Amino acid sequence: MIIEGKYHDLVKECEELDYSDTEAIFLYANNELSKYSWELALIVMVNIFIKDPDIPMDEISEHIILEIEYEGSRTTYNYMKQKYDESEDIRVKKNLDFLMGILENKYAHMKITLKK
Repeated sequence: MIIEGKYHDLVKECEELDYSDTEAIFLYANNELSKYSWELALIVMVNIFIKDPDIPMDEISEHIILEIEYEGSRTTYNYMKQKYDESEDIRVKKNLDFLMGILENKYAHMKITLKK
């Protein structure tokens, strides 16, 4: 179908945004993109951790973690798992493992296992 192709194009656009200004990209995802799609906003937020694997756990990072905890879904988890499997950078894997753990715990409370 055409919709799936367009969705993949949107995800690719999210991955190709300019991530040099972490705060600006976070604000865009949180304040603008989330109005239309939390899933795409979370993809942008996850990519902050991928593009800057040494990002300190400051106010923005903690907010991203909260957004993933509250708005994250199986689709978010699957996206992070895919990026984890593709990455060779141990720092990126560590960040993604941490974020995936947040969703694993969230779903464990519902007696749903995300790990395969």
